Amino acid sequence: MRLMFFQTASQELAELQEAFQKASNGERRLVFIHGEQSIGKTALLDTFLAKVHHPGLAVLRARCVQMGCAAEPFMPLLEALERHCREPYRRLLSERLSHVAPTWLYQMLNVLDSEEIAVLQSKISHINTGRMLREGADFIETLS
Repeated sequence: MRLMFFQTASQELAELQEAFQKASNGERRLVFIHGEQSIGKTALLDTFLAKVHHPGLAVLRARCVQMGCAAEPFMPLLEALERHCREPYRRLLSERLSHVAPTWLYQMLNVLDSEEIAVLQSKISHINTGRMLREGADFIETLS
């Protein structure tokens, strides 16, 4: 895993391209783009993705939103996964979630039909943050 902090737009783009090249060659990369609101993080990512042409590339984009006092800690990732579970390759992603991270899929019941929900409920005895963290890590590992 690699955590990257960015300084300038050209440097940021070059670091993203380098990380992608290394990932394309089998080296694992995890890149976080962070910074103050409205400094161009989304524009940077859009520019980078417009230049990347790789048939096996899938992008999971999560966004952080300031909320009131109580918040769902996994909401940005759940939102991104839910968005992907509505796309044409939905079946592959939901099957992998069901197998590796059923507590994550259980948080997105609106993307499942009643039969899928019944099967999923039989796998879930309890849901807690620790279990979701372990399953989430395993799920990301299988995707990479």
